[in-house]
Amino acid sequence: MLVALVSVSYRYVSSQEVIPRDQINIYKRVIHEATIKIEENDKDIEAYKVRGIAHYKLGELYRIVYSPVMTKEHEEEIFDEFALAAKDFTSVIKLKKDFYAIYLYRGICYGWMDFSENAMKDFDYVIEHDPKNAQAYYLRGKEHWRRKEKEKAKVDYEKACNLDPKYKGLYYE
Repeated sequence: MLVALVSVSYRYVSSQEVIPRDQINIYKRVIHEATIKIEENDKDIEAYKVRGIAHYKLGELYRIVYSPVMTKEHEEEIFDEFALAAKDFTSVIKLKKDFYAIYLYRGICYGWMDFSENAMKDFDYVIEHDPKNAQAYYLRGKEHWRRKEKEKAKVDYEKACNLDPKYKGLYYE
């Protein structure tokens, strides 16, 4: 049921026919289903991953829905979703240390929560253990840019582009 629900949620979220409230409800349903799975088995890596991604996507959706009028309550709600996602990603990492994609998700969450040092540690960890991971260089470059470290950002962006040409278009954004 959980896997089917997740695949449905991704299909709905990419559809322009679904309004944000429907998307929010889908993510909340995915979170609920994953929580049940985790309560049944607290070592269920897939359930933590799915719930973490749903929290992450919900945080991103709230950022879109609440813009351009962002209240303090909205900021706290977004922060909470990213914090819950990071917590689930940490649970995955504790169970499977070499799940590099999860480090990247957690790093993005840390970046949105203004925990830049933690974000950089996650991106650095992936680069150290998977030096051909273009996405890790790209995300670390974005974090360098956010920190106003333009030269370091440029180096990472160029490395990402050299490893995977799909990042060339993103480099100039």
